[in-house]
Amino acid sequence: MNILGSIFLFFSFLFPKTDTISPPISKYGHANSISAGNPVSLKSNISTIPNYSYIENNTVRIVYDSINDVFYVNTFGGDVYRVRVINGVPQYREKIISTNQHAINRMQGLMFYNDALYLVGNEADGINKQGKGRVIKVALDQNGYPASFNSLLETQFYASSTTLFDHAFSAISLNATKDSLYIASGSRTDHGEIKDVDGTYPNLRDEPLTTKIFAIPLTANNIYLLNNETWLQNSGYIYCEGVRNEFDLALNAKGELFGVENMGDRDDPEELNLLKRGKHYGFPWRMGGNVNPQQFTPYDPSNDKLLPSTLSFPEVFHNDPSFPVAPNISFEEPIPNIGPDANWVRNPISGALEQKDTITTFTSHRSPLGFNIDVDSVLAYPYNASGFVLAYTEGNGPSGYLDSLDQGADLCQIKFLTDQNTGKYIVQVTRLVENFDRVVDAVLVGTEMYVLEETGHIHKISFQALQPPVANFTTTIDAECRLKVNFTISSIQNYETVHWNFGDGQTSSEANPVHLFANAGSKNVTLTLGNAAGSNFTTLNVNIPTLASLSGNAVEPKVSGIEKIETTQHVQNQELFAEKSIQMNSGFQTLPGAVFSSKIVAGCE
Repeated sequence: MNILGSIFLFFSFLFPKTDTISPPISKYGHANSISAGNPVSLKSNISTIPNYSYIENNTVRIVYDSINDVFYVNTFGGDVYRVRVINGVPQYREKIISTNQHAINRMQGLMFYNDALYLVGNEADGINKQGKGRVIKVALDQNGYPASFNSLLETQFYASSTTLFDHAFSAISLNATKDSLYIASGSRTDHGEIKDVDGTYPNLRDEPLTTKIFAIPLTANNIYLLNNETWLQNSGYIYCEGVRNEFDLALNAKGELFGVENMGDRDDPEELNLLKRGKHYGFPWRMGGNVNPQQFTPYDPSNDKLLPSTLSFPEVFHNDPSFPVAPNISFEEPIPNIGPDANWVRNPISGALEQKDTITTFTSHRSPLGFNIDVDSVLAYPYNASGFVLAYTEGNGPSGYLDSLDQGADLCQIKFLTDQNTGKYIVQVTRLVENFDRVVDAVLVGTEMYVLEETGHIHKISFQALQPPVANFTTTIDAECRLKVNFTISSIQNYETVHWNFGDGQTSSEANPVHLFANAGSKNVTLTLGNAAGSNFTTLNVNIPTLASLSGNAVEPKVSGIEKIETTQHVQNQELFAEKSIQMNSGFQTLPGAVFSSKIVAGCE
């Protein structure tokens, strides 16, 4: 079933919140028997510390204050807790903000920046079946307690669908220049179908305020967004649109914005998108790289092989003659995943689940969350500068439709590559840690990742730190041109920058260059390698000989770039070029039918 932005709604009723916090049993333990995952690393260079800390049930987001060494976590109902860390040990959890202080009773976004918390979500009005998006800045005093609450953004009330497909305002991220905020609003539908709430909102599908990512100034104050498409399009606040539920946003080192997005109940892949201003990402007409078939008439769901056999809400898939016509624009496509993991696709003809070389982007129903990028390049290879994403759903587990062929409930690496044909991003997705229990968010702090489960448990995942490279290289003198040298880096591939100094005034930034020297002799060649952790250099002496002594059967059809040649070879076909002399000594002979020539000439021929 559809998970993100909706499963929390269920738990908010199952575990109602109050403003009174019960005392924890210990610094790490919790006062109830709520289950926790037991994460297991799949890689020898990654370690795990299960149950590093505990916050509170029904948690959604975790952020970190690096100056004061404090974690902040919010619940779906709108409470915010903090956990101080002293000498690496998490202390007692403490509730510092209650829902009644800010009115966001469906809180799905949290950010810390410059001594302030940014709260994102909806003020849900269950009685009138509506809600409004809110972004609240909470300035903290020197002791880390709320000093003031300031409304950055508030929307007009818009219709809730009162279903598990009702996604609220959620993800928040700074832009690259740290002067604006990106804020995601989710859809109120599964795939663009009518959600009229028992006739309260006749023929209503999604609202103008849904399926968008907004951009507002960091210094915003009381921005009010109308639920009007024309007004919004003219407001300048829309960054991009056509996103179903972009639940997590992250920037890379270039300042590019990426988002992970979960699809609906149909077996359409989950998405990773490179989000750009002014672009449309296809919802509800394209989902996970697939065409939404309900936009076409007639549509018979009984023939749709991508519909799970255990649909919780089969009535939302039906022939829909009034489905809106797609706009006449080009949609942006999700980033392709070339495996080796999270790349299972439902065959639309046979209905079989198949592992594919390319999928856009993750196996359907994984429910991607907790998206982080190693933006400062502090992790050791092969994880350096990679992205990381969690899967909320367990394969064949109690929540969702994820098939057991994809284990889910894991942490995956997203290695960004460039398609040489298109120049666009592709990714390799690899499972790193498994056996979580309903993970909802993660924060990367240096080489440590802290993973939050919905039950409030925090697990610690440790990576190795990036080290400066150790420069080393080998050389091979070209057989045909003895002034030409092939240079090959023999260091472990943990470098990002390369600089060669050939000792003759020439340099290169190629990884494995071929250099032509002007003359023979001893050359001091220096290689410098660098990465985000530092640089290292080495200097080797390369001796380019002045004399070539040739013997045996001739294997080089040509020899040049040498001062003197002495040969006792048996020659079939060969050309010899030398700057000063070519001497055929005793034993030299040309075989029958041989073509042999020699010439006194400088340099390479």
